[in-house]
Amino acid sequence: MLKLHDFCNRASWVIDPARPFDPKDRSVLETRVRAAIGDRTTPFEIIDASVWSVNRLYAPEYRQGRVLCMGDAVHRHPPTNGLGQNTSIADAFNLAWKLKFVLDGKAGSSLLDTYSAERAPIGRQIVERANRTLFEMGAIPAAIGIVPGQSTEDRWERVLTLSDDTEEARARRAALDEAVKLQDFGFNAIGVELGYRYRVGARVDDGTPEPIPPGPSDICYQATTWPGARLPHAWIELGRRTVSTLDVVGHGRFVLLTGPGGGAPWRAAAEQARERTGVQITVHEIGTSHGMLRDPLLQWRAVREVSDNGAVLVRPDAHVAWRAATADQASKLPAVMAELLRL
Repeated sequence: MLKLHDFCNRASWVIDPARPFDPKDRSVLETRVRAAIGDRTTPFEIIDASVWSVNRLYAPEYRQGRVLCMGDAVHRHPPTNGLGQNTSIADAFNLAWKLKFVLDGKAGSSLLDTYSAERAPIGRQIVERANRTLFEMGAIPAAIGIVPGQSTEDRWERVLTLSDDTEEARARRAALDEAVKLQDFGFNAIGVELGYRYRVGARVDDGTPEPIPPGPSDICYQATTWPGARLPHAWIELGRRTVSTLDVVGHGRFVLLTGPGGGAPWRAAAEQARERTGVQITVHEIGTSHGMLRDPLLQWRAVREVSDNGAVLVRPDAHVAWRAATADQASKLPAVMAELLRL
């Protein structure tokens, strides 16, 4: 087996690990490349060759003094679930705003400790999920009856007899049903992709229990504004454009989302928070009759989990920092911001 990945006029070839080779032996590599191309006259140059193996590595800490690590430096795993680059970008998204606030003097240096506290558990979760998925993929050939060392003829025999009306074939079909169900954890694991939550770190608890997904947490994503969760997506209207709630947050800002009756008290509270911390909070009213942000499909109303005049405070990385059920809690906002920023 040979897989080809094209990168800027250079080809990355992946060779079947079942056929071991010495990466220093270029003659073997050249033979395999020519066989794959199918044309002995095509010129090519082997730039580098190396051996890749499955990793199950994660760092328990991402910060040591002035050194902060992210990406493959702190979590390495197989490509199953497709979360490698996504997780690395999320590391950077989490750290970037914190570094900016600290360097600008708008947050205490201990805010950087929350980077490791928040991201290290996610890195471990991703590594464990990707490795479990890799082994769970092997459940399908095992259920069919295909095992390492079989000849091609024997493997075809196991496939062609899978539908037989025998006790042995029925047992294999039942095992295959269970093996296919397992693949949800590799191909439909939206809970892993979007449902992770920061249970400690730059968040302020609102006194409510963490919502429990209705099924396996790796698969089942539950939209929630519980502090530490990623802000739920909901389609809303900005002027004449349809946008996501995720489009109106971020961009280096803290954003507070409220609704009818919440504009005045929360803007006043945001100004008080700015006077105390020096950090500007952008206040958006969603669903009011006079505002630019409308909720015609009531999608935001369905997931916000606060009242009309309550509020959801969102960090620059689109995770919920805090929420308030009603505007009666608006006076808490300055202290909440000071706690978040470690001031």
